[in-house]
Amino acid sequence: MENEKTLSSLYPFLDKDNTTSPDLLESLNKKVEDSINAKQIFFQKNADKIIQAAQIIAKCYQQDGHMFAMGNGGSSCDAAHITTEFMHPITTGRKALGVTNLTPDISTMTAVANDVGIDHVFLRQLICLG
Repeated sequence: MENEKTLSSLYPFLDKDNTTSPDLLESLNKKVEDSINAKQIFFQKNADKIIQAAQIIAKCYQQDGHMFAMGNGGSSCDAAHITTEFMHPITTGRKALGVTNLTPDISTMTAVANDVGIDHVFLRQLICLG
């Protein structure tokens, strides 16, 4: 019973008999609005930090540096996305930039997490890669 209640709160439209198209559309519009608001608030609060990060990344590449990306959970997908964008830019004529995604090596990650600790998962890889 508890699982059904949890599922119902997370996915209120699983039972198609209890929903109508206007309900679904209203829910979708609310989620879009919430997403836009969250992004606007994030960028308003973090504009200076975002600009600073962009400047650090630009300086790294101006000095022929290399960037490392990593993430935990869903953020590992963000790391994969940004590394692809840097290695294979969609902007015509833009050169690829050196970047390494540290998240796809699951055997290394789980071994380090098990043997040394989760706090060292990316650190060990960075040490190895210099």
